[in-house]
This record gives sequence, structure tokens and C-alpha cells, in this order.
Amino acid sequence: MVDHLREAPDRLDGNSVVIKVPGAAGGLADLPFHRDCGMGGHPVRCPMLNVGIQLDPASAEAGQLLMIPGSHQGTSRLPGRREVEGLPVTPIVTEPGDVTVHFGHTLHAAPPPTDLGADGRKALYLSFMPPLTFDMVGPGQGYNDVLFTRHAGRIHHVDQLR
Repeated sequence: MVDHLREAPDRLDGNSVVIKVPGAAGGLADLPFHRDCGMGGHPVRCPMLNVGIQLDPASAEAGQLLMIPGSHQGTSRLPGRREVEGLPVTPIVTEPGDVTVHFGHTLHAAPPPTDLGADGRKALYLSFMPPLTFDMVGPGQGYNDVLFTRHAGRIHHVDQLR
């Protein structure tokens, strides 16, 4: 299923870095459960594979990655904080140099560090996309740019591009 995916460093978010700033508990330090295709673009961006290269230790104290196993198998609304309590949340504990791999459609989160005195955490992510992503999103473009620049304001249905 993923043998046709290729790295997308020049479009969408490209290669990205997650930085958990020491002492930060709000804003981007608290990423709730989400799917990377959850803001639109699922038929274009999925299946998307994310390869994370961990640059710092990841633990609850540092704001580690959390995954909900099996959530990639379907779609649902995003769970609220209280709804997550009954789900099989799996914390991903890593050390510098560890590599993680996950589908962008899998529900995942990166909550704030539990120890605001911790050193923080950094991870580099490389994203691999299906061919349709490259057909619809050009170099230097984000997903929403497609709506306004690529097709002169006309929104095409994905089936028209095949």
C-alpha cells in the first residue's frame, strides 16, 4: 500500500520540526488529538506516512507523542479530552536517534510537557505522500493554495484529475 509514496519536502508542510519549548504549556505546546489530513485534503493526502527522527528524549515530562492504535482504519469526529480517557491511548517513549513511523490519518496528539522544567523536545518529520498529492499540490504550495491559485478559483473534484 505504501510502496508508491514519495517524500514531499517541497509542498504542503514539507519536512517539519516539532519543537516543545521548555516551560511552555499552551499554544502549539499542546497539540490535541488530530489527523494530519483532518483539516481537509484526505482524498488527496492519504495514505500519508510520517517518519519521525527523534532528536531529544520523549516522555510525558517532555510532551511526548500519543497515538490511538487502530484509529487509522476509519473516520470519526475528533475526540474531546474527556472522551480520550476511555480510548487505548499509547504513549510513544523515545530516545535521541529513535525513528517513529505513523500514518497521518491515525489519531495522534502531543500534549504539553508534564514537567515545565524539562528540557523540551525536538523531532524532525519527513512526510511521504501518494501520487495524487503531487498532481494537485505544486511545489511551494499548501493544500489550501490549490483552491485559489492552481485552478483560478475553481475547485475541481479529485475524480476529474484522474
